[in-house]
Amino acid sequence: MGQGVAATEQDGNTFAARVWLAWHSLPRGDKGRPPRQIHLEREHGISQGTFSRLFSGYIRTVEPATLIKVARAVQADPTWLVSGIGIAPTATGVVPPMPGTLYAPERTPEEQCVNRATAAEIARAGGVGEDAVRSVLLEAYSAGDDRPVLWWIDRMRLRELMLRSQAMKTDAAQDLRSSRARRAS
Repeated sequence: MGQGVAATEQDGNTFAARVWLAWHSLPRGDKGRPPRQIHLEREHGISQGTFSRLFSGYIRTVEPATLIKVARAVQADPTWLVSGIGIAPTATGVVPPMPGTLYAPERTPEEQCVNRATAAEIARAGGVGEDAVRSVLLEAYSAGDDRPVLWWIDRMRLRELMLRSQAMKTDAAQDLRSSRARRAS
């Protein structure tokens, strides 16, 4: 058995994060998603679940033979995967955060989902309050969450209505308490 290649942090990036980016740089299918991991594993002789275990942090090292297979599967340079040195592949769509992360590194919530960013601009221009827009933008982003722009705008409008309703209830409760206090005195 050969010596394993460490899948640890290198220059603020990880082996797993680079494999994740390379996977999302592969040609997309009809639904706009990268190839299924299980299909890549089968096609390239990689043990089933390797990608999943790598992305979840369960795998900390990979054997050189596995590294070569993974590199071929995601069509990336093995040296770049290990060290981050070289040319990174270009993503073919939105790259969601890896499992277990709230947001992708060095990207704002709006940049993570183009539809959310577009919806935020439209909602702001349409008079939706910043609190409602931010509240929706800061919700956890899940992989494949590429809902249409109108869905996000509706969500922001509904959030604003909810925030207004809560404010009105709070104001009404304060008015009721003030009224009762005046009657009691």
